[in-house]
Amino acid sequence: MLSHLSKHFLLLDLKTYYTSYKSIIAQIIGAFLSLSIYYYTSKAFGDSFKDLGVSYFVFVLVGELSLYLASTMFDFPLKTVKQWKSRGIFDYFLTTKISIFNLIVLRSICTIPRIFIQILLQIILAVSFFNLDISFTDVVVIMIFPLFSLPIFISLGFVALSIFLFTGRGNSVLGYISTGLSVLAGAYFPLSVLPGWLQRVGISTPFAQLLEGIRLFIQTNEFSHLFVNTLSLLTWNILGIVLSWFLFQKAIRFYKENHNRYTYDL
Repeated sequence: MLSHLSKHFLLLDLKTYYTSYKSIIAQIIGAFLSLSIYYYTSKAFGDSFKDLGVSYFVFVLVGELSLYLASTMFDFPLKTVKQWKSRGIFDYFLTTKISIFNLIVLRSICTIPRIFIQILLQIILAVSFFNLDISFTDVVVIMIFPLFSLPIFISLGFVALSIFLFTGRGNSVLGYISTGLSVLAGAYFPLSVLPGWLQRVGISTPFAQLLEGIRLFIQTNEFSHLFVNTLSLLTWNILGIVLSWFLFQKAIRFYKENHNRYTYDL
């Protein structure tokens, strides 16, 4: 059953995002425009950040690609449940013996091939049209290393989902939180431009720990940087799994008892 569900979720995700050749062309154009903004912004303001170890274009692009998995997993559990609820199958799942927690985790994991496709698309376009100089090893690290942080980011997604189940609201705030965490991680500019206390907050987040390891590896080609940050991410993973599972179980019980009190913003 697990293999059947995995195959179903994988195909469903690919069909949802690649519905036709027109949607594929639209995504290619969107990626090209996004890269154009990064590239010409780096041309205009890159001289302000000369001590990054890499060009400002590479700095921002690596930040964007490295956190793509994290940002997707952060909002995917809530997005999935909202879709299931709108179709009336979420409440059905709650009446069965199926673990809704495991089901959402599996559905989230099945987005990884599509995320890899999106990352490769942007890298290919950046190399082809914007003179991106990047090694094969760098590409592998950008794609694979974020997988070590997968549990914490899915866990954060479950925290967001739990808030939704408790309150019936929360989706509109999720995008701002995700953007804020990316900014605090230094995705678009170095943390050194922030006030000291905000730097300390930013560097302690799992977003920053993930991004710092990848950037340091690209600058030095030393795997030791990845190892150090893997230990930090492992701690975050354990804390995230425990917190999200406990909070989600509470939220599900609350939802079963009180779901008629809320309209739930779908």
